[in-house]
Amino acid sequence: MKNNLLFKKAKNYLVGGVDSPIRSFRYVGVEPLLIKKGKGPRVFDYDGNSYIDYVLSYGASILGHAYPRVVKSVEAALRDGFSFGTTNSKEIELAQLIQKAIPLIEKVRFVNSGTEGVLGATRLAKAYTGKDKVLRFKNSYHGHTDYLLEEIASYGDKKSLEKIFKKHGQKIAAVIVEPVGGNYGVGLPDKEYLKYLRRITKRYGSLLIFDEVITGFRFRFGSSSCLLGIRPDLICLGKIIGGGLPIGAYGGRAAIMNKLAPLGDLYQGSTFAGNPIVMQSGITTLKALSSLRNRYRSLEKKAEKLTEAIKKEKKRLDIDLEVTCYKGIFSLRFQKKTQYRFFYKRLIKRGIYFAPSENETNFLSFSHTNKDIDKTISVVKEILREI
Repeated sequence: MKNNLLFKKAKNYLVGGVDSPIRSFRYVGVEPLLIKKGKGPRVFDYDGNSYIDYVLSYGASILGHAYPRVVKSVEAALRDGFSFGTTNSKEIELAQLIQKAIPLIEKVRFVNSGTEGVLGATRLAKAYTGKDKVLRFKNSYHGHTDYLLEEIASYGDKKSLEKIFKKHGQKIAAVIVEPVGGNYGVGLPDKEYLKYLRRITKRYGSLLIFDEVITGFRFRFGSSSCLLGIRPDLICLGKIIGGGLPIGAYGGRAAIMNKLAPLGDLYQGSTFAGNPIVMQSGITTLKALSSLRNRYRSLEKKAEKLTEAIKKEKKRLDIDLEVTCYKGIFSLRFQKKTQYRFFYKRLIKRGIYFAPSENETNFLSFSHTNKDIDKTISVVKEILREI
């Protein structure tokens, strides 16, 4: 088995055989998938097995894998060279597309990952406000930056947040939040609480940062902030805006962004930020999404069809399974971790690739068909009956 041999070899050179812990599949207790290639809604391992993919590079591949227009444009861009370390026209074009789709982003700074985007935004918030604390919420993830663990609040709990601000308000530079949770399963948005966050941050002179690395361009052509009608000070982006290539970005009001060098005194630089190959992938992806802007509802319908079928079956079988769906994303959480392991092993064997942890989110792409959804429903029902 090529997959097994490759993973054994990987463990000799990579820490745990992976470059990110979730790739170890340790939560589900199976040997990890090693993916050779993807096409549309499917991925293929080194043994030639095919899987309907609901991971989609953790949400980045909203058009599906190897989308022809993106592949063609990236191939053309490669012929001009890979990286130059200077501003290029593709950076400007992608920035224009983002600004047009999300008008509250008056200026943007590109980086190389969502983690870098969050790091840049939180450092900027500290420099702009002159304060040194960043508040985040339990069960959220904003990258592996240490100082994002300084103060933690329970999402939705106004009283606890009031206490934190009364005690630390003069030191809190920003509150960072996912408008729709995606790192502890799907967390449904609480519009009233998000409005409250906007009010309390203004009251104390703190910034409100929306981490939209997952949600940017995921539910609409634009941001969740626009969808929810809330105006944060800064937005972090990633994943989708690179079309599957490594990217991150943060942006917001010009008055805040101009604190960055060379206009301001906060230094932040990167050799590969604004890479022309990545920018071209992002440009083509966003243009494709713009043409599909009226079809986002189709993602929602497919996710609803899948999750409603699962809910109906788990109720019929009296299985303690939490199924959460928001527009084109969904997550499953069993009462017992062992049940998810049982469920997951059989999913993989039958050609369905869900996230290898109940804490991760599953995604729909524009390439998924009703036939894919029907097959997935059929497989999930069979496994639930086995449980």
